[in-house]
Amino acid sequence: FPIMQTRRPLILSKPIRRGFTLIELLVVISIIATLMALILPAIQSAREAARRTQCLNNMRNVATSTLAYATKNRGRLPASGSYPGADTDADGLRDTVFPGHSWVVDILPDLDQAAIYERWNRALAFNVGANVAVGQLNIPVLTCPNDDTADGLDGGLSYVANVGIGDKNVDLLSL
Repeated sequence: FPIMQTRRPLILSKPIRRGFTLIELLVVISIIATLMALILPAIQSAREAARRTQCLNNMRNVATSTLAYATKNRGRLPASGSYPGADTDADGLRDTVFPGHSWVVDILPDLDQAAIYERWNRALAFNVGANVAVGQLNIPVLTCPNDDTADGLDGGLSYVANVGIGDKNVDLLSL
């Protein structure tokens, strides 16, 4: 007997699904959005903490440099500013005075910025000649990352020296 082969009737099956439905995509997107909403504040907080730490490190470096300057100069801190000039009538007082440089210039060697310090011309005012370009150099240790008015800007300075102001003419060269 020959074996008869019977034909199976074709069974209509469900087509194989390729891809995602719109609802599945919306669910996944909403889950990702929820996770991002939970993570973003933590990331911002970590970035703020890093900026604050950098600012504190910069202040510590400036303070350490100022104390190193004082150690080298018989305990005297850098002056808030220097005002060179000339004594034209030989009475012991300067008759012409101009703003020379701030305390920042004095501590530059202790901030590992000796090259900038050496470029500063102490015989000129801060806003004359080569001092203009040197004064506008960006020295990152002198700016706080949270200070939008100084961070990354030419000549930016976030830290100041708090000093008193006298009411008497003093010849700084005699000190």
